[in-house]
Amino acid sequence: MQSRFDIRRFPRVATLGYATLASLGLVGAATVNAASYGPAVWGQILTNAALALFLAVFPLFFLAMGAVNLSRAPIGVLFGDIPWPVKILGALVFAYVFLNFFLTLHMLPATPQQQSSSNPQGLMYVARLFSGHAIVFFGACAAIAYELERVRSGRLNLNVGPRDEAMERHVLPLLLSRTVTLQTMLSAAECAKRLQQPIPRGFFSYLGRYGVRGEVNSAGFRLELGGPQASMVYAVGRFEGGGRPTFIHVLLTFKRWVVISFGAAILVYPVFWLVLNRLGFPFAPELLVFVLVFGVGGNFLFGLGQMTSLLNQIKRATDSQAVSVG
Repeated sequence: MQSRFDIRRFPRVATLGYATLASLGLVGAATVNAASYGPAVWGQILTNAALALFLAVFPLFFLAMGAVNLSRAPIGVLFGDIPWPVKILGALVFAYVFLNFFLTLHMLPATPQQQSSSNPQGLMYVARLFSGHAIVFFGACAAIAYELERVRSGRLNLNVGPRDEAMERHVLPLLLSRTVTLQTMLSAAECAKRLQQPIPRGFFSYLGRYGVRGEVNSAGFRLELGGPQASMVYAVGRFEGGGRPTFIHVLLTFKRWVVISFGAAILVYPVFWLVLNRLGFPFAPELLVFVLVFGVGGNFLFGLGQMTSLLNQIKRATDSQAVSVG
């Protein structure tokens, strides 16, 4: 489906200018955060700087989200293209900011009077708290700006289909993947043509409101849900039959990063819970169970919903029906 806003027609000065502002904000927030470990006499200056940066990040972040939504650039493709060293650094920074929030909140003075200019150390904690959040948001803005500039200049193709040959050879267990054989009276060429066109929306098609994106030809396809939302699943299919009917063999599977995220969350959340309890933040075990059930479980159910939506759109576009399901 063609987007209503083509980022490739946007002037280069706009994307580069935005990226520069976001990068400067990131450097400023990181500098304030690092300086908050310095002499307490810097408290008032650093607090003012941190609050100014924290307020400035909101218009930049909303602009980034607006550009992503209007251009319907998939977040998964944008962030998936970022080099691995940058991803690892970003994960470490996020972990630091997460712990920094709880630790600094614990050290903040209890009353507004204690946080006043007469308590420079309290102001240092305030600066550290707000600058930490600013680092995350400015970093996200800079990353989005960099990727949108790559799209604008033609160095990043948003229509490249998802691919994970290892997972396709060694299919994930049931619930994490499905194999379906569809049958249609259309030819393979007609199926491919229809899949390349906007797919009519179903009545309750919230998950698939932007159709699909990816690669399609007369031999098969690699597709995921279109639009700016991250698609947790994708489909790889091949056409067989050579006439009418045409059989479409489809593998629907969760993406590798999603499976890794589920596993990491199950392992890391209890560790964070233990660490925070040791640091003086007593969280009830029921809260940990709640986070695991609704955080991991909720996202898993959302992914299953995406899988169903993607299959339904393929069936609708190709006028096909399932003849076998595995």
